[in-house]
Amino acid sequence: MTAGVLTPTLRVVALTIVCSASAVPRLWADPVTVTSGAFNLEWGDGFFWGFHGTDGFGLSGVAVCPPCDVIKVPINPQFVVAGSTPGTAVNLSAVAGGESPSTRFPLGAATGIINGTEYSSPVALAGTFRFDAPTIVLPSPNGRGELRLNVPFEFNGQVTGYAATDFDARVPLFHVDLVGQGTANVFALDDKGVFTETDVEYTFAATPEPATVGLLGFGLIGLVGRALQRMRPV
Repeated sequence: MTAGVLTPTLRVVALTIVCSASAVPRLWADPVTVTSGAFNLEWGDGFFWGFHGTDGFGLSGVAVCPPCDVIKVPINPQFVVAGSTPGTAVNLSAVAGGESPSTRFPLGAATGIINGTEYSSPVALAGTFRFDAPTIVLPSPNGRGELRLNVPFEFNGQVTGYAATDFDARVPLFHVDLVGQGTANVFALDDKGVFTETDVEYTFAATPEPATVGLLGFGLIGLVGRALQRMRPV
């Protein structure tokens, strides 16, 4: 057989390979961008959270889930800021979930809409929420004896949901990757020079889509071009 020439048998094999490759389903969907909602670490009251994003995505944590632990937060700013004093350098990143020796569902449970399917009964959640925020130096409290900070964060998450009765996590109902960004809002009270009763809330904000940014750029270029044309002498 000369180079570049396929026999009928090889043509059939090659066509079969191409068709088979194109028929392979995508195992992972594109990440969902969280555009609103919040994850709150509240002093004395645990946590609450709810995310909303593109394609009708919604997920809200619930307190009732027999096979789940209370949400695990291995890195919790509440325990770093609380007990600290002004001038202390503090990293405001946090990680919720991850590997847990006591439960298969370290993210607790939630209801919501995933990939167009509504889950009105709580589903157990495995996975991780990661909030990456900068290290800051705690300032002095304000005149009311309060510490209030606002710093940006970047978010990444991976969540797999299971029926609340699936104690061994055998049959996943869904898996979704999450991305987002927003502002970490920190509140604490000053008690004789020491910060106490810390609340930390990661509040999400929408980001412009790349296509929207591109269109905006082209629009600005067009406006500049028209302005230059008007300025030219006739």
